[in-house]
Amino acid sequence: MSNADLKNAGFSTNIIIRLKRNKYIKMQSIESICKALDCGAADF
Repeated sequence: MSNADLKNAGFSTNIIIRLKRNKYIKMQSIESICKALDCGAADF
């Protein structure tokens, strides 16, 4: 998934940067990402 796809799915630039830098992300954000990617939190 590209940055544009993540932004279109409603994720902020801040979340995308945190993902790339392997920084802390709230569980709520992880759940939203999993829903968008059709995966589970264990897949991260």
